[in-house]
Amino acid sequence: MGRTSRIARKASDALALAVEERRNRTRLERDDSQRYYDRVRAELAMQRGLI
Repeated sequence: MGRTSRIARKASDALALAVEERRNRTRLERDDSQRYYDRVRAELAMQRGLI
């Protein structure tokens, strides 16, 4: 097998980094939306308890 060129290696490293960043951002967004829905659910439960 031939050696990987320096440019190809840098491109592959950059792609792996971009994929990892996107995965982390997606996880954070999912956590934020989950937290929001948990808060809304808690507020609704509290309002139902007051009625």
